[in-house]
Amino acid sequence: MRKVLLKIAAGNRGTAINELIGIAAACIVAAFIVIPQLRSFSTTVMDTLATWWGEISGKIFETS
Repeated sequence: MRKVLLKIAAGNRGTAINELIGIAAACIVAAFIVIPQLRSFSTTVMDTLATWWGEISGKIFETS
């Protein structure tokens, strides 16, 4: 397996660099676009769950 990987890496040296540049570009795009959207999504989910739990706990643990 190691010999095969070394052979692929030796023959496609430029391709490996291009793949690394592509991965780095994808990470940069994710940092600026995806991560802020995940933050707003998680805030919405947590607010909704807090409201839901308030309703459920009111029904389960009724106080008179």
